[in-house]
Amino acid sequence: MEKRIALVTGGSGYLGSHLCKELKNKGWWVVVLDLKQPKHKYVDMLVLSDIRTFKDNVLSGMKIDTVFHLAGRIEAGISFQE
Repeated sequence: MEKRIALVTGGSGYLGSHLCKELKNKGWWVVVLDLKQPKHKYVDMLVLSDIRTFKDNVLSGMKIDTVFHLAGRIEAGISFQE
């Protein structure tokens, strides 16, 4: 049986790191798309990119089973300005 693939945007953040850990513990193959290198070890593939400018050719050959979108700016003021 093939492993299921999960894409986690914002996987380097607090919530993303906990989600990645849980996914790995349940046997998922975890792809993280983030601006920062994660400080945790629960990543099978890392895509260092901004979600706003990301080009999907990096993942085009993958059959991603689910996406968890946790990427976002943490500064509320900046989020409303963009």
